[in-house]
Formats: sequence, structure tokens, C-alpha cells
Amino acid sequence: MKRGNGANLATFAQSEVDRAVASGLIPSGVTMDAHLCTAVGATCSAPYQFPGYVEVFLDKTQPSFFANILGRANLVPRARAVAGTANPAACLITMSDLEIGNSTIDMNGCTVKVGGNLTGTNTNADIDGNAVVAGNCVPKHAGDTICDSTVQAHGPPPVNPYATLGSPSGFPGWGTCVAAPIVNPLPPGCYTSIPATVTSLQAGAFKVTGAITITSTLSATAGTMIYLTSTGKIVGANNNSLIVTASNSITGYEGVAIYGDTGSIIDMKNHPIFRITGAIVMPGSNFDNKNGLEIQDTGCTVMIFNKFDTDNGNGSVFENQGCAELFGKAKYNDVALAE
Repeated sequence: MKRGNGANLATFAQSEVDRAVASGLIPSGVTMDAHLCTAVGATCSAPYQFPGYVEVFLDKTQPSFFANILGRANLVPRARAVAGTANPAACLITMSDLEIGNSTIDMNGCTVKVGGNLTGTNTNADIDGNAVVAGNCVPKHAGDTICDSTVQAHGPPPVNPYATLGSPSGFPGWGTCVAAPIVNPLPPGCYTSIPATVTSLQAGAFKVTGAITITSTLSATAGTMIYLTSTGKIVGANNNSLIVTASNSITGYEGVAIYGDTGSIIDMKNHPIFRITGAIVMPGSNFDNKNGLEIQDTGCTVMIFNKFDTDNGNGSVFENQGCAELFGKAKYNDVALAE
């Protein structure tokens, strides 16, 4: 289902039953019913009644040893399970270091995964939530809370879920790149630059080889992906807002709001405001914020960078509880047994 092969659900499930029978894990004669949790007659609990989840029943008619007592020659034992696309375990992933100054990053139940070291450069540096750190956790002073019991140091390194996918290509209008006209909302295409006078984007895929300039707010219609090439960047002054809601239908990049090649940049100065529904995927780029980073709660915010550095100010909130339902095929989602 997560790969988009829902039409083959019953065939795939039957092949797994056949494999289990051949391996002696279950007896022959088992019948299987696999269906979406949205199918008529499905008995999935309410939280799983959307297309990302699957319900499976296995039945087997079994002669009863106690037939005379029970008055029944056969019994039909049944096994049932529900599994599907689950919200991502981590909302903030750095392939290298994570550095926090006078700030608290509120993970809202998510996990931070750090490929290098986690460093607190201020006594107030803290992560409200769990963290798995491949390297060391380094507080500014002994006893600082950043390296408390919620942090696992020397853990497994994070995995970039888009490592094998490569850069986006081949979308409509991506032939010759041009400077964006002053049109609101701007239609999707390939642009060498987008000026600050463009304040809204239509739904679709945008390729940008130069600067997207923001002097107030840039808002993208739901169903948008911004692709920054290695020379692409998003730049803004103080107190600027970036609002992007990802697409659930751009194949391979479902749930990606911003994708950046190595070398791409986001630089929005002091008190940047991010309202990202989906993910910023820039594993080869660094994020550096000096003051007042604000990440507004959208129900699904995932960020993947090489390094992440935030110095001052609270308000950094990450949320993942709506990712699986909003973007069922997103590669950053997990798969889990539900019932």
C-alpha cells in the first residue's frame, strides 16, 4: 500500500499465506481475506479507517475432537490483524550535527534523530521529547538538561528515506527556466528566480535554480512541491513567513513540501515563521537560525537537514500525528501493526 500497489493487495497477501504454508508456519487449508479498512464490512477501529490501513483475516475449518459434546463437527478458528502506514517516528532528522542555543525544541511526541553530535551551547538548551544521537551529547555545563534520560547517545545513525530517489525531474514546464513574472498566484514551472512581489504559488511542482525572495509572506496552495537545485535558495528578512502544503499525488515525492539538492539554502534571518504541512527534505544542506525560530503546528511537519543550528528563542514545534493520514505514501512514514 505504501508503494502505491493497493490494487495488488489480495494477490500479495495470498502469496504471503502460500509462503507461510510452504515454510510450515501455518497449516494448509487456510483461507485469507485482505481488504482496506475503508472497505464495506471492515471492522478496523476508528483511527485506522482510512486507505493507509489494511485488515487481514485468516480462517481454517478444523474438525473438532469434542464434536459429540459440542454438537458441532467442525470449528473455524480465526486470526485477525490490522496494519498500515504509521506516522513517522522522527520529525527532525540531521545527517550530521544538531546544535541548540538558548532555545527549546518541542517535539510534540516525535523523536529527534541526529547523525553526529547533539550540542547545547546555552544552559537553557533543551529538547522536549526523545532523541537518538549517533555521536555524543555535549552540554554546555555539567547538569544541563539537554543530555537527560530522554537522549540516547551512540545510537544508530538516521536513515534518509529519500537517499535512493534522487532529485525531482521531468515535471510539466521544467524545460527552459525563466525569471518568474509578477503573477499571483504563480503557476508551476522552472524559474531562475522568484521575486518578493510574488506572494502566492499555485498547486504543482516548482523548480528554482536561483533565489526565492520573501519580504513578508510566501504562501503556496495545497498540493505544492518546491525543488531547490544546488544553486537554489529561499531568502528573507526578519519576521517573514513561509507557508507550504505538500502534495499527496506527486509520485515519489508525496508529502514533500520543499526538496533541496546539496548546496541549496534557506536563510530567513530573525524570527522566521514556518507553516509547513509535509516535509523539508534537504539532507545535504545546513539550516542555521539565529533568533526566534517559530514552526507552527500543522499536524505534520518533518525536517531533514545535514546540520541544524538554532540559537535563540522558543516556539520550535514539530508535529507528526497527521502525516500518515494526510500523505499516506510519504517515504518518511513508518509501517506498523495497529491491531
